[in-house]
Amino acid sequence: MKNIIEKHKILASCLSVIISVFLVSIAVYAATTIGTNINTGGTLDVTGVATLSTASTSGSFWLGNVTADDDDYLYFDASGTEYMMWDDSPGEFDFSDDLNIVGITTSTLGFWAGSAGTINNINMTGGDLYVQNDAEIDGALYVAGFISTASSTVDANLNITGNTTSTNATTTGAFYAGLDITAAGEITSTGSTTASVINMTTIKFTPAATPTPVVIGECFIDSTDYQLNCYNGTAWQYVW
Repeated sequence: MKNIIEKHKILASCLSVIISVFLVSIAVYAATTIGTNINTGGTLDVTGVATLSTASTSGSFWLGNVTADDDDYLYFDASGTEYMMWDDSPGEFDFSDDLNIVGITTSTLGFWAGSAGTINNINMTGGDLYVQNDAEIDGALYVAGFISTASSTVDANLNITGNTTSTNATTTGAFYAGLDITAAGEITSTGSTTASVINMTTIKFTPAATPTPVVIGECFIDSTDYQLNCYNGTAWQYVW
């Protein structure tokens, strides 16, 4: 009888241990709600999803594996479609939606607007700006350096206070120059058939040899007698 009682105690103890281990396993793998603060001096590892109403740290906050090269996401709201992502290759932050910056945005390298394109004339250092497609500016554009353009259309006035160099410039309206106009080639006025006029306060001619006449009214300064000659349609004629 005594042996039976002893065996019964041993069996009860074993069952108690097994049930305790089972309950602990359930507690570990089930969801845990903590109503107070968690203070840890070491590492807190969460393999599943952690939902926090507020999170703060006095040190660094690591998102993802601190040693491996991987892509990490920080999600917002409950949909899972609004996020900030660290893309390890090529090494950039990606946003799923718009980014609005209230303060000033600065860059030690440059700004690239667009998802493609080919940079040909700048090196994207020191604050360069590259725009893949069109750029619209409602206010003023101030340029202290050089402007290079393949083709430009200005709907309103274009005011240039400094020098400008162009290989080909046309206008359907008037062209005003507040300073000197220097032409390495020809200046041609293509007005109507009855009148083609260029009005200037001062015209400077460089002495040259007699050119081949092209149109009536073409003039040049003779390099031998320094007189103004104009073509009348059949021959060169002295104006003075």
